[in-house]
Amino acid sequence: MQPSRDYLQSFEIKNSLFGLKWSQVTSSLTVNTGTQALPPYYAEIDCALDTNEVKHIVIKSSNQLNYLTVHSNDKYQHTKVELSNKELKEHQITSFKFTKALFDEAEEKTLLIALKKGHIMIFALGKNEIIQSFNFAEGVDPFKKANPDFLIPIDSTLLVVFQDSTVLTYDVMSKQRESNEFHEIIRTIEAKMPAPNYVGSPIRSPKKSLRQRVYSIGTLNFHYIPNPKQGRNPLDYYRFSASTISHAAHVKKTELNGEGNFLGMTTFDGVFALYDLSVNEAVFAYKSLFGGFNHFEVSSDGELLVLAGQDDAVHIYSFVNGVSRRIECFSAFVTRVWFQTPPNGLESYLAEEAKQSTKVRRIIASSLDGSIAFLEFKNSVMNQPTEESNNPTRFGQLLLVQAVASTDEENKEILMNKAQTNKESVGIIILCNNVLIVSSTDGLIVMYRFEDLRVPEMSSPPPLKEVSDSIGKEEIPEEKLGGLNTPSNQTHREKRTFNNAFSPREASPSN
Repeated sequence: MQPSRDYLQSFEIKNSLFGLKWSQVTSSLTVNTGTQALPPYYAEIDCALDTNEVKHIVIKSSNQLNYLTVHSNDKYQHTKVELSNKELKEHQITSFKFTKALFDEAEEKTLLIALKKGHIMIFALGKNEIIQSFNFAEGVDPFKKANPDFLIPIDSTLLVVFQDSTVLTYDVMSKQRESNEFHEIIRTIEAKMPAPNYVGSPIRSPKKSLRQRVYSIGTLNFHYIPNPKQGRNPLDYYRFSASTISHAAHVKKTELNGEGNFLGMTTFDGVFALYDLSVNEAVFAYKSLFGGFNHFEVSSDGELLVLAGQDDAVHIYSFVNGVSRRIECFSAFVTRVWFQTPPNGLESYLAEEAKQSTKVRRIIASSLDGSIAFLEFKNSVMNQPTEESNNPTRFGQLLLVQAVASTDEENKEILMNKAQTNKESVGIIILCNNVLIVSSTDGLIVMYRFEDLRVPEMSSPPPLKEVSDSIGKEEIPEEKLGGLNTPSNQTHREKRTFNNAFSPREASPSN
């Protein structure tokens, strides 16, 4: 299967609430990853910036990592990530993530990589070498059938989320061997855990036993077990009895819960849950009307939550006043959702020149139908209650919200532009400053740049560059386009920043 030659090269977000700012979107770079029909059918991506606004992008296709450094003029360098250890090369890469989102210009760019076998390593991209590694499965592997799907760095703690909805936490600075006794405790308790409850039993308050704490949110149960040997890895064990955790990420703040360290996750059971890692309690849950969720993001100010639904809709929820919206955007699953934070002083521009009395929001969503939607609205939209109430229910620290179906009339102030970017399904999109990176199921990566039309030197679209000669430049005919605090054990270990914890200067050499 050859990558599609029909991809959208440019489009305009019409009648944008941002005015002329960031309304023109133009392809600036394409990459043919060579991915053929292998699950999950699209290349995975992570992106970080440095203080010189150079974009550092890692793309995983099949079992290979490609590293791109893209400059503001779209000049780029492309290298392959080579694992120096021959044994590690033979095992599938299941997850990867930059150790932080923003690096100093001269700082070594480091990447977390997890393998199906159980190794987790810190990889220096500039040196193309492993600078630290450990094996969470060495000799005591109770999770052989579960791949590590997500790596979440929080301060000096690393959360590893597995395919079977298990989460283990690690102190990356610890020099001690893993606790075999704790793994034995986990095995014993897992054998006694009930199967996920799919009939929707009522929520009950947290119940403590000698070694575990249990919650129930409808079909989603939470189990938490701390390591009785303080300071030994793994520090904590969590088990969520969801069918699958579809996305998990660190949430730093919500207007409902304040600032802290939260684990946010979506499940194919249709639940978004927020778990406070400082007290190890579930504090918020949002339940869909039907279908699961594929992805989520919380706005940088902590006011709004956006969810990618398997009901072909984008869900928006306000942590400020409990108002929600459900916007049907697509004809297939929504795969990714992101808030686009206006860069380069755009907030000031909107307030002074456009005379906006409220914040303007933009959400970018992608779908398996091959299109991308741009949703724009004023913050005041989320102050208007819907005809049907969410009827939130509180149980101790936990607030449960049930999704509601908002009407077209209630959603009329949400501006939607759509672009059919590719004939293939769009699996992943990610925002990296003013660049939108789109990954489709034919293995094609297209990077779109948001043009600032108010700046004269950027008024002309940049020339198209390619990594692969097999990528065509034909545009899709217009008639085919749509409109456009760390875990509770922190009391017994010194708190360190994640940046220091993963600094090459402090990392132990690879075995």
